[in-house]
Amino acid sequence: MSRGLLAFAVALLVIPAAQASPAPSTWIWSDAAGEGDLQVLLDALDRLGALHHHLDALGIVTFRADAATARALQNLAGGRIDRDHAVTLHLDESVPAIGADDVKRALGPQPRGPTVLVVDTGIDSLHPDFTAGRNLAANVQPARVDGLPVGTLANAPVVDEAGHGTHVSGIVAGSGASLGQQDELHGRYTGAYSIGRVASYKASSIEAGQEAKVEVTGALEAFEWALDNQAGLDLAIVTNSWGEMGSFDPDEPVAYATKRLYLAGMTVVFSAGNNGQDGPGTLNRYCVAPWVLCVAASDLNGTRQAFSSIGTDDPGKPWDHPDLSAPGLAITSTRPAAPSSSLSILQPPGVHLSRTLYADRSGTSLAAPHVAATAALVLAANPDLSPDQIMETLVATARPSSGSLAEVGAGSLDAQAAYGVALATVGERAAFLAGDAVRYAGAASGDAAHARDAVSVAVQGQAPGPGGLVLAGERLWVATPAGIVLLVVALGAALSGTRLRRA
Repeated sequence: MSRGLLAFAVALLVIPAAQASPAPSTWIWSDAAGEGDLQVLLDALDRLGALHHHLDALGIVTFRADAATARALQNLAGGRIDRDHAVTLHLDESVPAIGADDVKRALGPQPRGPTVLVVDTGIDSLHPDFTAGRNLAANVQPARVDGLPVGTLANAPVVDEAGHGTHVSGIVAGSGASLGQQDELHGRYTGAYSIGRVASYKASSIEAGQEAKVEVTGALEAFEWALDNQAGLDLAIVTNSWGEMGSFDPDEPVAYATKRLYLAGMTVVFSAGNNGQDGPGTLNRYCVAPWVLCVAASDLNGTRQAFSSIGTDDPGKPWDHPDLSAPGLAITSTRPAAPSSSLSILQPPGVHLSRTLYADRSGTSLAAPHVAATAALVLAANPDLSPDQIMETLVATARPSSGSLAEVGAGSLDAQAAYGVALATVGERAAFLAGDAVRYAGAASGDAAHARDAVSVAVQGQAPGPGGLVLAGERLWVATPAGIVLLVVALGAALSGTRLRRA
């Protein structure tokens, strides 16, 4: 576009604002199709003097403008524009129930493995279960201008007003230290991945009298931060216990951004949602992308919970199902210590202060971090695994459970079985990062219909790409890039006492 035409277009953009000065909203510009012009958009925003923020690693721009100006900008620069909005949060014995205790013992007492990023309402900075430099790699939140996230505020104390992020993070890697000598069981409330580290990005805001929700722009800022800090913090798993119902759109900003994380080598986990009482077709729209793990909720015996959202049996929507389920019923985990938190209550008479730092919650919010923690354990066991191999391993080793594919996916999480498979699997992480072993990222895998995911490959027996996992009866087969089929995974599982089960 010529400078003269650009100046003319910008002049047109200014007219409606000068006439009525309508209230601005926050918008998200993205270009999954690669047909827009980022520089034209940025130039126009600069000329308008509009508040905006370029998430360079994601290739996304957030900005403040009225609706008419936003539409004009889209017409000018192409791409797509979505209005920012808030999405709902999805919310002792669960760790041993999935076998995570056994895996941690096998891996040893020394801290090891990658960092898990929790994108949620933050971790309360005062909670004794999280210690900077030990199990807490980072605890950050966005910097904001006029409500718009414009980068990351790294050194300010984080207050978790909702308590949700603190609870989710405790399931991942809480140390269980709060009880101290009051814990007669010595580690009753330790997280599933307590040998590793967790990072927290507060992607929510809350107004007086309002319920805390994750903002899409806040989540995108978290994903941008993850890409920028991936190497320095060894970020490899990203877990998200929030979302909304709606149609899966691979080009909308959250799906587009999570694909970028996946292609960068991160395993992304989402909760399925808590709308199961409304029947089929209620899954979180962000959890069904083939490149993320979608987690339903079960009890400790693997029985699906009625609140857990359900996919469909529509053959035209092959992605519309959870990948697996994990404990999400009455899970005890960390609650904020900060007085401003809605979960921080006055100390009951005769109750030790430390016991007020834990609470029970139920929901798929709590199932997702169990899977994220197990993914981290699997990667700690074998750092050469790609995101595809991690997803396939967790799905292929899931225990049989009651419920259909649309309700529970492949079955219930089994950390011990997944660990056995991970040890015996030939990793292909380098090939994945080079783009040679990508199976679930739509066009990058030659799957324009988004029909292939970890469940379709590992459970239904479709032929995988190189390095893929396929169940044959009760044996797990691994195909090498050279096409040689190895039985080492099944053999390794048998030697470790693990039996691979078909859901």
